[in-house]
Amino acid sequence: MEILRNMRYIEITELKQLQCEVMQIAHNFLTEHGLKYSLACGTLIGAVRHNGYIPWDDDIDIYMPRSDYDKLIRIFPSVYNGYYKLISFERSNKWCRPYANLYDDRTVFYEKKSSVEEQIGVKIDIFPIDSVPDDDKEWEKFNRKRKLLIYLHSAKFTALRMANRTIFKNLVIILLKIVLLPFSSHTIVKYVDRYIKKYNHSGTKRLFETSCGILQKRPFLKEDFDDVIFHKFENYEFYIMKGFDDCLKNGFGNYMQLPPEQDRVSHHYYVAYWK
Repeated sequence: MEILRNMRYIEITELKQLQCEVMQIAHNFLTEHGLKYSLACGTLIGAVRHNGYIPWDDDIDIYMPRSDYDKLIRIFPSVYNGYYKLISFERSNKWCRPYANLYDDRTVFYEKKSSVEEQIGVKIDIFPIDSVPDDDKEWEKFNRKRKLLIYLHSAKFTALRMANRTIFKNLVIILLKIVLLPFSSHTIVKYVDRYIKKYNHSGTKRLFETSCGILQKRPFLKEDFDDVIFHKFENYEFYIMKGFDDCLKNGFGNYMQLPPEQDRVSHHYYVAYWK
């Protein structure tokens, strides 16, 4: 942290502008190579409801079909347009998450709730979308194990320095870290990745953000992502899935209704600096 104190802190307004610039780079590269994407999660809600960020949000997420995501991992250069880099567990043994980040390498991004992995900069999250069961009981069984794996995986690199976490929760994390000691983070993330892709060639009609989705309630239909359309996001235009309404209702319920005022806070814990 001493090194970070000697760097210029990136305030939230500048942070969001940098994220939008990273998103524009992603859009340019993906469209140039015929790869499909859509704004996702809170970013998609923000686009539809606010024509930009949810006012208290501070990150950008996108979805990609698994086949397009895998191609992106293969073809993205080591450095693009001077200082943009893509990181995933397939590209780096130090990265232990089952999804990718595209980031600005002129900056440093420090996530307080996680142990240090490979250092990245101001970024966007790129989530692969996988097929999941059509039968609700089969889906629930699959999702229970998926969420358990996500929690175990998260415990491996979750930091113990969060002041707002209870002693009990920290003790649980410590116990999980001890149990998981024989397994490297990279081994665990590869196991998670194998499991979440198990239905991709089964011909099912539903999709889900299997690599991270914890807050979403239910899968959405593949046909929701058949087409994408341009939509305003701040001073930019990016793609969103044409079936965004079905996707967001399945995932979040009445997404057009603002949450209670006390819940209008960021759930992210990070800071960013210029190198």
